[in-house]
Order: sequence, then structure tokens, then C-alpha cells
Amino acid sequence: MKFSQTNLKSAFLFITAMTVGSIVFAIWMMEVRVVPPSFLQSVEQAEQPQAMPARIDQRASPPPLPSSAGPNGGNLTTGASEELRNATNERCPYRVETLHEPAGNASWHSGGWAVRRRCSQPLDTLFFVHTAPRNWQYRAHLRATLFEEAAMTYFNWTVVFFIGEQDDLTVSLWTKLEEEVMGDMVALRYNDTLLSVLHKFVGGMRWVLEYCPNVSNIVKMDDDVGVHPFELRRYLHEELPLKSSHMHCFVWLRNQVYRESSHRFCVHADDLPQDEYPLFCSGRSVILTTDTMRKLYKASMIVRAFATDDAYVTGQLALFANVGHVFINARMDWSDLDKTELMLDGKLLFTHEYFLYGNSIERRAQWGLVLWRHRMEHTTDTDHLDLSYRFDNKLYRRDFENMRRYLQDASLYL
Repeated sequence: MKFSQTNLKSAFLFITAMTVGSIVFAIWMMEVRVVPPSFLQSVEQAEQPQAMPARIDQRASPPPLPSSAGPNGGNLTTGASEELRNATNERCPYRVETLHEPAGNASWHSGGWAVRRRCSQPLDTLFFVHTAPRNWQYRAHLRATLFEEAAMTYFNWTVVFFIGEQDDLTVSLWTKLEEEVMGDMVALRYNDTLLSVLHKFVGGMRWVLEYCPNVSNIVKMDDDVGVHPFELRRYLHEELPLKSSHMHCFVWLRNQVYRESSHRFCVHADDLPQDEYPLFCSGRSVILTTDTMRKLYKASMIVRAFATDDAYVTGQLALFANVGHVFINARMDWSDLDKTELMLDGKLLFTHEYFLYGNSIERRAQWGLVLWRHRMEHTTDTDHLDLSYRFDNKLYRRDFENMRRYLQDASLYL
């Protein structure tokens, strides 16, 4: 069989094309097999647009790099490693360098003359109250109720308000005057901001241990917290001694540690490596003994600090100092609903005080109702808190009647 020259050329070109195609296909198959699937996935992901977290509290931290690994897998020099670490640290803009003033520094606080005088006498309980310079109304409410002279004498307790410094000149002058006249405020030498509350907590512990070391019990609370005085006294006498080496509080479980720089409580991994805080107390109210506070303060000299004050003091320091927690969550209510009826029934120890129609009248009237209910239920007691003079005051009587009317309008049983 004979082939023409044209047919031979066509066959040659066809065979050549098939050969080249086979070689190209083989090379492509080899490349696909040697490229890891993870690489292909990362390429596909890199080509897609990256979305920002929908909420500020979502975790968006990149995976940590090994300290010795460079971007291409090589070793970083010491300078480059330090540069990378510093760049990472910038993600948490506020970090606590030190909590303690140098020894012998007498100017680290001012005020508190009346509290020191009371602490020189036998005292059962000291209220350790966090307050802000502008919250003078809250302090006035507390002084007119829980810490009026008759109540402090009857329950054998007193209060110290801890505040920081304020840039506003008018507020600063007012708090200075209040500090000098009332004698129950201690000003610490820190600018009073949300991120410096830790200094207020630790500085307050130092002040208490220096000037009130012999007081039996400490009740740490915020200035917007309401207290049932008779239930608290019963708890301090009957239940606290059963677990006196513990903190009694509203306990938070499995709370996430935030790493995002945009979060106000951002904590760097160098300060706290775990992703969840240990058990810690809500700082609104904590019951503990002075001995327990002393353990926490000593631990603060060793344990690295971070700005989340409640988690640091009642969580991290407690873990280090072997201080336990007693759950009394059911005895506290932090909602903004009216809790007067629950307070009157003695079901709550602490509440977040919020009244729709104004704090001044209703907060004080609630206190009067608690005292009145207790008096009516204990008519045979010879030792009682006598505040009957208050009902001779027209302003107080009006507050009392307004509160009764408010409760009746809300269909609450009195």
C-alpha cells in the first residue's frame, strides 16, 4: 500500500501533536499531585473578600507564629523577633505596668480621716465602695440610708469610698471638699477611668489593710447597689463563718478573654495566656473577710496584672492565693426592674438600684420601707434600729407615701 507525500506529512503532524499533548498532560498531573490540597484551599480563600466580625466580641485573632519562625519558614533574628512581638502587643493598647507605689511614698492617697477613727475602735464590717468623682448623688443616697449615723452605730459598720483623680476642675474641687468634710472618701493618685479601676481595687485593698486591719468583714460593692441590712447582718453572722476563707458573690463562669484591640477589656496573651478567665466575682458586691483580702493583696505583688479588675482580683489572684468562691447568685438581682417587693420579703441581699421615677426619693423611700417592715415583724424586739424620728419629718413622710403609692400602682403587695 502506497502513501502519498501529503498523507505522510499529515500523519507526522498528528503523531507529533499527540506526543506533545501527552507530555503536557503528564506534567500537569505531576504538578497537581505534588501541590498540597491545603495550599490550593488557602489560595482560594485568599482570592475571596475577607469580612469583618459582625460583633466586637467575636474572636478574630490570627494564629500565633512560633517565636523562631519567619514568614518564609526561616529563623528570625533577635531584633526581628522583638519587632514582631512589639507589633503584636500593640493589639492591646492598655497594659498594666505596675500596681504598687514605691515603698515609703506617703502621697499615694488622701482623705479617709473619719474611717480611720472608726477603725481604731472594734468594728464588725467595713463597706469598700467603688465610686466615681461625679457620682456625688449616689454617695449622698448611701449616706442617707445604709450609712447614716444611727444605722452605722446599730450594725457596727462603716464605709470608705474609693475614688481616683478627675481632670475636670469643678468636679475635682467638689470631691476635694467632700473628702475633707465627710471624711469617708479616699482619693487615690490615678486618673479615674474605666481602665484604671484595677488600681482603685488594689490600692483600696492596701489602704484597708494599713488603716483598718482589725475589722472582721469586708463588703466590696459599687455605689449603685442596694443592700438589705438585716439580711446582710444575718448572712455575715451565720453563713460567712462557715466558709470564711472564700469570697461570697455572684460568680461568673467560663468568661472569654478578649484579644481584640477594639475591645475595652483587651488582654494580651503575655499577661493571661488562657482563653477563658478562671471563676471570678461580679464586682458589684463581694463579701469576704479581712484575712482573705490580705491573701489577695499579697498575691497582687507577684501575679502579672491585666486591666479587667474583677477577673484579675477575684479570679486570677484568688486562683494563685487558693481562695475559693461561694455562689450566692440567687441572692442578687442586677436587672433594672423594681426589686422593692423582693427586698421587703428578704429574698435579696444586693440589688442594682435603678428607679424609673428618680433615684433620690424612691431609693431612700425603699430603705424606709425595709426598716418599717422589719420593725412591724419584730415588735417584741427591745434592741432595734430606732429611726422613728424620721417619720416626724414632713419631707420623709412625703417620700414614704409616694413610695407606697408607686408600689400600689404597680400592683405589688405591701
